[in-house]
Amino acid sequence: MSANRLRAIRATAMGYVAAVLALSAASGCSSSSTRDRAWGIPLGEWEGSGTFVYECRSRHGPDGRDECEGQERIVRDYPTTLRIERAVLDGHDVVVLKILSSRGDIPHLDNRTDLRVALVESQQVHPRVRMFRMVAAQFNPSEGERMSYEPPHDGAYHGVLLQTGDQTVLQLHYQSDFVDTLRFSGSGVDKAGLVQSDEVGLVHWSERLRRRD
Repeated sequence: MSANRLRAIRATAMGYVAAVLALSAASGCSSSSTRDRAWGIPLGEWEGSGTFVYECRSRHGPDGRDECEGQERIVRDYPTTLRIERAVLDGHDVVVLKILSSRGDIPHLDNRTDLRVALVESQQVHPRVRMFRMVAAQFNPSEGERMSYEPPHDGAYHGVLLQTGDQTVLQLHYQSDFVDTLRFSGSGVDKAGLVQSDEVGLVHWSERLRRRD
C-alpha cells in the first residue's frame, strides 16, 4: 500500500474520531442542558438586586384622614434571590419558584417578599411555547408551613414560557393584578413585574440577578 494511501486512511480515521468526540461533547452538553431545565424552565439559584416603586392610592380611614399622607411614593433598592427547583408535592411532580426579597416596609405588604409558587406544565402549544398552571402558592408563609397541591378549579392558566434563541422568557400571573416576568439569558436573569389594587396601591419592581456558582 502506498504512503499516500496510508496517509489518506489515517486522515479519514482521525476525522472520524474527531467527529465522534464532537458528537459526544454535544450530547453531553445537551444532557446537561436538559438536566438544568424542567419543562423548559431553567433550574438553579440566582442572586442580585432590584428597585421598587410604591405609589399609594388615595384612600381615607375611619377618621376621614388620607392614609396615603406622607407615603404617596416610595422608591427603594433591595437585595433579592431566586431559586427554581424540581419537587414532588402530594405525589405530583412540580417546579417550585422561591423568591426572597428584603425590600423594607411597604404599607399592607410587610417588609419582605417571600413568595413560593409551584407550577405544572399544562400543554405545549408550540415547540417554543409552553403553558403552565399554578397548583400551590404562598406569600410570606410562617416557618414550617408547607404547600399543598391545589390545581385551579376553573382550569385557568397562570404562566407562559417562550424560548427564543438563547433566551427564555417566563411570564407568571400570580393573580389578575399581580404579574411577574423573568428573562433568562446566559447566567443572568432580568425580572420585572407589578401588583396593583385599591387596597395595596401600585408596586412595580425591576431586578437583575446572576447565577450562583
